[in-house]
Amino acid sequence: MNKPTNTAFLYPFFVFSLFIPKYGSAQMLDSIRLSFNQKWRFVVGVDSRNSFISNERAEILGLKAGVQFGKKIEIGISGHLMNGRNSHFYKNYAVTSPSNTTEIVKAQLKLFYIAYYAEYIFFNSKYWKFSVPLQLGIGRSSYVYTYNQRDTRSDKHLVLIYEPIISTEYKIFRWLSATAEIGYRIMLFNNPAIKENFNSPTYSLGVSISFTELYKICFPKSQFAKHLDISY
Repeated sequence: MNKPTNTAFLYPFFVFSLFIPKYGSAQMLDSIRLSFNQKWRFVVGVDSRNSFISNERAEILGLKAGVQFGKKIEIGISGHLMNGRNSHFYKNYAVTSPSNTTEIVKAQLKLFYIAYYAEYIFFNSKYWKFSVPLQLGIGRSSYVYTYNQRDTRSDKHLVLIYEPIISTEYKIFRWLSATAEIGYRIMLFNNPAIKENFNSPTYSLGVSISFTELYKICFPKSQFAKHLDISY
């Protein structure tokens, strides 16, 4: 007897189905339903990408953890924050010193959010994989400055982020792949206290190392990696 499918997982893919022909949409949704009854495995990996904030480059670091069903559907949770090392975004704040004088301090822009993601893998061959990840995130943006050895967060506010992405992967070896993706960050709800424009294209180019496949090569008889996929 097949396990009942949780149709809540299908909602993100319905958005994608609006952009393909009706017959293709029905075929895709049937494929998704069948995938939830197939073999599954845990997926852990890096989910970082480049973007822009007010036309300045901004790197978004990320990690993700989820479950993949039948090499067709992947769902999970990811966490993201803006890389502060290469930040170009600062704002001056006036603070009162212990001697009751006014001093100017420089605060750095911060962005952090946690997202629910769902990825539909629409083509998967021996070497190539093409997929459409969609993610909806909730978090906070703010400015942070340090004064008298104390961090202070100002202009903090809730943000809601939607990111549709197209991703491709070319497998060079079992454990090594070249990856590329392009998408767009849409601020559904932005911080009214921060004037920077976060709506932006996103992109990434790089390589992915599958530690699970390396483990299988070194220990071919082990069952440890049967339901686990760890990559970087």
